[in-house]
Amino acid sequence: MAISMSDMAKQLVADMQKPGSNWSRMMRGEELATGAEVKEPSRWDPRPDGRNVAHEHIPGYVTGFDPEDTPFDTIEELLNLPFVSRWTGQGNFHRFSISRDSYPRLMAELDGGLIWWVVATLDRDMPELPTWEAKYE
Repeated sequence: MAISMSDMAKQLVADMQKPGSNWSRMMRGEELATGAEVKEPSRWDPRPDGRNVAHEHIPGYVTGFDPEDTPFDTIEELLNLPFVSRWTGQGNFHRFSISRDSYPRLMAELDGGLIWWVVATLDRDMPELPTWEAKYE
């Protein structure tokens, strides 16, 4: 099911306003209710077919969505995944890049890189994409 960015933002605001939500718990310094087991990236359990996998990132304070784990072979396939390609529709979209610190994360950069979001964790690096670097104004 494809979800527009505006629908996701509406859901985020609705979740933030719910008493007992992770957002309200976080703001009060309480322990977060996860309700789900945290899954490590599958690079520790590689796919037998050797394909790379994009693990959709949904922030912990958003509920009601199940992240997708989608195998891909090429950069074109990665950038055409629905949960990736929807970022290009943002009016201030700048580029995709890879954060290469602990494990590769696909980043969507907006406003020339001044705003960024984690889109997915990847099993393996995509050297075709530029390295993400934090920018501040």
